[in-house]
Parts: sequence; structure tokens; C-alpha cells
Amino acid sequence: MAPKKHGKANAFILFSQELMSSPGRKYNNLKDAIAAAGPLWTQMSKDQKRPYEERARSLKGGQPKLTCDGRRVDELTHEMHLKQEAESNARQEIRNLLTLAHTRNELATGTFFLVHCNIFCYLGAEDRFWPAEIALLAFDLKDGVKPENVFHRMVQPGPLPIGYKFDAKKHSEETHLISIPFDDDKSNMETIYYELKLFIEKSKPQGSKNMPILYAHKTYSKVVQNILNTWAADYEDAPNMFKVYDLQVMLYFLRNIVADDQVWPSLTFSNRELEKDIYAYEPGIACKYHSSSNSHPVYCSKSLVHRYAYVICDNCCTDLNIELISGQHVPKESRVPKAASSHDGFSSRSSLSSRHSRKYDSEFDSDANSEVWETESNTSSVFSVNSLTSNFDENFPSLDRRATSSNTSGQRSGFAQSYVGAVNPSLSNSFENDFSELSLSQGRGTRKLASGSASQTLPEEAENVSTLDFPALGTGRGVRRPQWRKLGSHGGQE
Repeated sequence: MAPKKHGKANAFILFSQELMSSPGRKYNNLKDAIAAAGPLWTQMSKDQKRPYEERARSLKGGQPKLTCDGRRVDELTHEMHLKQEAESNARQEIRNLLTLAHTRNELATGTFFLVHCNIFCYLGAEDRFWPAEIALLAFDLKDGVKPENVFHRMVQPGPLPIGYKFDAKKHSEETHLISIPFDDDKSNMETIYYELKLFIEKSKPQGSKNMPILYAHKTYSKVVQNILNTWAADYEDAPNMFKVYDLQVMLYFLRNIVADDQVWPSLTFSNRELEKDIYAYEPGIACKYHSSSNSHPVYCSKSLVHRYAYVICDNCCTDLNIELISGQHVPKESRVPKAASSHDGFSSRSSLSSRHSRKYDSEFDSDANSEVWETESNTSSVFSVNSLTSNFDENFPSLDRRATSSNTSGQRSGFAQSYVGAVNPSLSNSFENDFSELSLSQGRGTRKLASGSASQTLPEEAENVSTLDFPALGTGRGVRRPQWRKLGSHGGQE
């Protein structure tokens, strides 16, 4: 008969054996020692158990569990716990700062820093990004966005790592269209770093000793943090100087605090507001390089930070009784509606630009791109405000979003006026005033407006218009909005 195999001792068994052999204790066998050791083991802390766990691991051959790529499971678990703890601490810090500012009535004048960065490539072996463009915007809810509070630079990172030029060129062609530095071994990153730091020092509240919190889109916050940490470590040996937190988390807490209510039950609402990106094609907010005819203004770092600021103002200013100013709280081309609070049924929001077009008026011809790039790269230029968002993978937010909320009752005339104005600003005031009383005739006939005993006929070109033909209605306050859909064969809304 084969000898019975004994299992290898684990940490608890080792503790039980030690307890059995300890002076002053008498046990007939290991079974009695295990029964007595159970309650003691459950009361021990992790630090007290660790010596027994290490001894048990050494007895098993000292081989920890590994993943398929050779990394230790216990190390990955520890890193995951540290990451979750850091995210929890960041959320709590954001909430505490906003709550304190609201208590002191400083929320309207407090400065928010929005940052974004475009990149060429990422080298995983060194955990390092090669930046292409950086923008930082300092603004407050009272005054909105001002040109003097924008910092923007085109980055010359020096030579790219060997073997990454093709990837950098492909990424550039798909996003920001910034020329990669094939033969240019010069770098202006150190100069940009010190100018960026000086800009933050001038923009942060007086008397503040620490660097303020910078907010970036959650998809790119780790990229921005990596770039700033790399610069701080290379040029000042201070890798933990900057804090880059998720913009979505800040907007979520800010929206609920200014409303004095939980109008956004979860982070999904702030995510959705930023994903709509309703100001993506507004002219005049991109840098000179990306305003040229052959560039993509929607990927411009300067444009992105402006759009983030407009979304924040659009959602939070009315509850603080701040009047929206065209060109500061909303783009210059936007029509600003009458302000209303979050408790009015429908939230007040800025109308979309009457020129919601993807075509931009170019200040430079297509042959001048290289000259513009050199101009933007000149670090002696005046500060300009931008947000730092990194577009480094396929998770870049969609550039053409539309509102998809379902029909609801209780539509307000103010909403109808804003909607009509956004679609066709040339329509008469009487049409806008009567839009909320719109009645649809049966079949695919003419749609008419009911206004007392009189009726008006809609323009012929508005006959068969679907929701996708209209610009998105933009931000919300946690309220579902009506959706106008294409007329069916029997008329009415589908």
C-alpha cells in the first residue's frame, strides 16, 4: 500500500504547530492545537500573520503565483488596491474643496484649471509619452474664459524613440495632424515646463503655497499626469509636484453643490455632458495651427479646454445667478437664453451656435502649416488658455453626438424658443412663440401652428426633418428632454 501523502503546511498550520510546542500549553495532538488556534488566528492582524505566510511560501518552494505575462499576482493586487485608494482620496479631496468654497461663497470666483495634451507616441519600456501640444485654461464661473488666462504651446519633444516614427505619424494623421519631428533633435520642453509653472503661479489664488489641482478628461488624466511628472522629475527632481484629477468627478460634485440638491445621481450624468461635446465645431477657439484648412480643430488642445469650460459654465452658472456672457461663458456665436435655476423643470443652458458648422475660416493657407507651427512653438509668445487633454488611443470621445432622450410631457415654451432659434434663426418671433403649441395634421400633409383662430404654415424645407438634422440640444440637469423625430405615415411623433 502506497504511503499516505501529507499536504504541505499552510500559514495556519504553522501557527498551530508553534502554539502546540509553546511552553505552558499542553495539547494531546495537532487536532487539539488547531481547535485552540482557530479563535486566536482570526483575531490576528495581517502584520502578525505575515511571518507565517512567508514561511509557508518558502516551504512550498518560494514560487509566488504569476500572471500569463510573468507578473506576480500579489503585486498586481497590491497595485490595484493602491489605485482604488488613490481614486477614493482624490474624489474626497475634490468634494471637500468644492464644499468649503461653497460654504465661504467663493465658488463663483474660485479658479479652475483645465489641462489637455496631445502626444506623438508612448514608450512602454520607459513609461514615457512624447508630447506634441499642451494647453492649460484658468477660469472662474463669474468671469468665464478670458484670452489672457489661456496657456498654449506646440511642443518640440526632440527625437522620437527608435522604431516609433511610423506609429507617431499614423496617430498624428488620425488625430491632431501635427508634424512629427523626424530630423529635429531640438527640444523646447524645458522652456515650456518653466513657462507653464510660471503661468500657474500667477493664476492660482494669492497666498496658496501648493500647486493647484489640474483637471483633465478621465480618459487622458493619466497621460497628462505622466507628462507633467516626467518634466518635473527631469528639470526639478520633483516628480510629485502636480495633481491631475478627473474632470468628470469635479463636474459631478460641482453640479450638485451649486444646485443644493442631488440633481445628478451618478457620474454617468457628468460623463454624458462631456461626451456630447456640443461645442466641438465652434469657430475661433482653436489655435492658429489647427484653424488652418488642412487641420482637425476638434482635436486641438486649446479648443478642448475651451469646450470643457463652456460645458461647466453651461451647467453651473445659472444656479449661482451668474448671467452667461457670449464669448466668455459660451462661444461668441451662441445665443444666450434667459437664465433659470435647476428647479424650473427644464434647466437653462446656452443655445448652440447659429453657425454649427464643421468648416472653419482659415487665417492661413495650406502651404503655411510649417510656418504656423514654428510660430506656435515660439515660447516667448504671450500666454494663451487651453485645456490639456490627451488623444492617444481609440477611446477619444465621439465628435458628432446628438441628444437621444425620449419624449416627455410638460414641454416649456422657453425650450421651444431655444430649439427653434438653434435650427433656423431667421424664423419669425411669432413662430417661436407658438412653437410649443405645434399641432401636426394627419398623414404626410402640411404641418401647421395653432395660434388662436389663425394658423401658420411651416416652411416646406422643414417637412421631413429628423432629429439628426438638428444640432444637439446640449447639456442637461438630469432632466429628460423631448425628442422630435421624423414624421411617420400617419403623422404625429413616433
